[in-house]
Amino acid sequence: MRIVYPVAVAEQSWTVGAGNLLPWVEEAYGDQPLPDVLTDADGGATFPYEEIIAAAPDLILAPGFATDKQTYDKHSKLAPTIPNLDNSQVEPWDKEVTVMGQILGKEAEAKRMQERRIEHVAACEREELAGEDDGFVYEEATVRRDEWTMMLGDSAERIREIPDNSVDLSVFSPPFLSLFTSA
Repeated sequence: MRIVYPVAVAEQSWTVGAGNLLPWVEEAYGDQPLPDVLTDADGGATFPYEEIIAAAPDLILAPGFATDKQTYDKHSKLAPTIPNLDNSQVEPWDKEVTVMGQILGKEAEAKRMQERRIEHVAACEREELAGEDDGFVYEEATVRRDEWTMMLGDSAERIREIPDNSVDLSVFSPPFLSLFTSA
């Protein structure tokens, strides 16, 4: 079985510090050479094109929050580029896995990976909550006014209720702010 490894990855300075890889990324590479870590001096506002050129990628996966037409065109001159999959800011992980499975001709393995991930998360939840009654009660609420709507609930579920192109302000917790703003 052929395994494909990225030659370069975006820096994750907000999680593990500048120039470092997430621990599970390093572990996944095993004996393979680790990817170049692309610098991110201004929180995703610019791309280190010289570093991308030096990495000589065969394919570029460009996240939705970082890919406008100008950036896509620039990436496409370096290598075939897959932009965001569904016009959202951040693509759902299961959709990314499905597309990568199609690109690599490993659709069945991608489907198994998704199933294992769901099983793993469910097992972790069961283990974490086993025998505990912490009094937590899941609630949903919606408050609407003329100029705004506030929603309480599981964001992965409630997001489906929000019409496309209707959000003017989003309140969320760090570290995501640096991905969408420039210093």
